[in-house]
Amino acid sequence: MTSAKPMEVQSEKGAWLLILLCAVAAGVFLPLTRNLAGIQDGDGILTALMSTQHLTWYFWGQDRLLNLLPAIASPVTDIEWNLRFQVFLRSFFAYLSPIGFLVFFSRSPRFLLLATAITNIILLSALSAYGQFNVYVQHSMFCTSLVLFGLAYLLMHANLPAVVKLVLVALICALMYATNYALLVYALPFALLMIIANWPDKARYIAFFACNCIGVVLAKLHGKYFGERSTEFGISPSIDALTTSLGIIYEHVSIVVVIVAIVVAGVLYRRAHVTKPLVLLAGIAAAGGMILVVCSATWVQMNLYNIRYFLTSIIVVAAVLSAVIAAAILRWNVSTARLAGVSFALIATGIIFALGSFNSAYSTLVGAPWRTSSDAVGEAVVQQKARLVIGGYWDVWPTVYAAEKYEQQHHLPDFKVFGGAYKGHPMEQAFVEQTAGKGDQVAICYLDSASACVNEARAQLRIPETVKILVKDTQNMAVLDKQLLRLVIEVAAP
Repeated sequence: MTSAKPMEVQSEKGAWLLILLCAVAAGVFLPLTRNLAGIQDGDGILTALMSTQHLTWYFWGQDRLLNLLPAIASPVTDIEWNLRFQVFLRSFFAYLSPIGFLVFFSRSPRFLLLATAITNIILLSALSAYGQFNVYVQHSMFCTSLVLFGLAYLLMHANLPAVVKLVLVALICALMYATNYALLVYALPFALLMIIANWPDKARYIAFFACNCIGVVLAKLHGKYFGERSTEFGISPSIDALTTSLGIIYEHVSIVVVIVAIVVAGVLYRRAHVTKPLVLLAGIAAAGGMILVVCSATWVQMNLYNIRYFLTSIIVVAAVLSAVIAAAILRWNVSTARLAGVSFALIATGIIFALGSFNSAYSTLVGAPWRTSSDAVGEAVVQQKARLVIGGYWDVWPTVYAAEKYEQQHHLPDFKVFGGAYKGHPMEQAFVEQTAGKGDQVAICYLDSASACVNEARAQLRIPETVKILVKDTQNMAVLDKQLLRLVIEVAAP
């Protein structure tokens, strides 16, 4: 006869389940709010085409951003539901992302349940609408990688044979860095600081740091052999770079919310009875150091110091403050059920006050600048039986997505539509195989001349010179306010 499990073990398992339920709730409801619904752009939409048309190891044309979420979503063949599922996963991992710091402060699931919810309400309240978009629904893999970082650390404490455990941790770290290679700017310094902050248990943290280093090497090698070399890492530090970056952070983060969180954490610090102050300091140091390194990166400077490059640091700082607040609240011996109630209440508060509650935009996915035109042009593409849409990145991919969605919604035969735009080259072989020697093909083009259309399609699909594209007819056509060209082409391969 087996004995009953101790109540604290049952409570811990219940708390882990509640953490996942909160993340599921965030994944379902946050993308339906006014600030986050109906704002997907070409980057976010393209992942659905990758998932349903041609799943590659990495985001098309890159050696970074492992296609982890598109791979998870790939069994969903309906393109709209595929994208909705991916957006759910983005919000799900975004909600859990504070765990990438919090588990180093405490592995108690009750603490993680509350601290994760507090971190998210701070983030939702403090971030601009564009910042919220980049954390919760954009295809930005830093949140997913933070969750993997926390998971790798939790696995270091698993009751497994040492060799098995270290191999699993190293593999998770490799997955983490392949998903978001930039995480090493935070994770490696922080893991190193954890050795100092937890000196009595230094052997475990030295092993964890070593697993991270192995993960970096494995991810780099994987990207080299399975991705396309596209990312050049250069450093150009300057005072201007730092001041510009701080200005961008100030523009997208409410200083009032930050001050309130700091004051609350300061007031509650003594009550929290913090036993690991060095972990808090390490989190702040790693986050600050990441800002210094990232702002000096030439890639970030080329992209005008976009706020997304600094959001990992912002999440970590918010998690540090939340760790103190949650530790203080737990001193009141709050039940797990009440902690769950508080967590769900914080999610609801964020939805209502920070994200503007729900509105009719939840039924859409594509952002307003492209939504109406892409739906109309996508319908025209299907009606014209066009195989190719040519033009700019931000116009073409929403249109290809809309065409695929229109076919599926109206139960039409599958008639693959290709994008003759930036990032379209992974489909070059499929395009040539399905069009060469198959007679006349129709293309819809956003550009203003037939030669420009053909040159763009050839360049972006990387069609070899041995494959000839002959324009047989050109007609102007208007769809809403879009002036387009309808081309009849013939593709001939040797």
